[in-house]
Amino acid sequence: MGRRIYGTSSVEISSSNGLILDVASGPGGGFVPCIPYYNDDAYVIVNDIEYRILLEWRRFSKSIGRGRYVDFLAADAE
Repeated sequence: MGRRIYGTSSVEISSSNGLILDVASGPGGGFVPCIPYYNDDAYVIVNDIEYRILLEWRRFSKSIGRGRYVDFLAADAE
């Protein structure tokens, strides 16, 4: 059931016409891997406190040739 919900949510999120913010993306990636898969024109900001994780996501995006409108923000709210 969890995978079905994740897949359904990914499709819904990626179909947004606005800016998509993925907070606390972390090593698991949240919805980051799925959004460019379903909509490569989606505008996405990937957020995590650890910039090295964001660097890895950036490398991954470039290696698969997807996510041309994905930006990365290292920040934390306290």
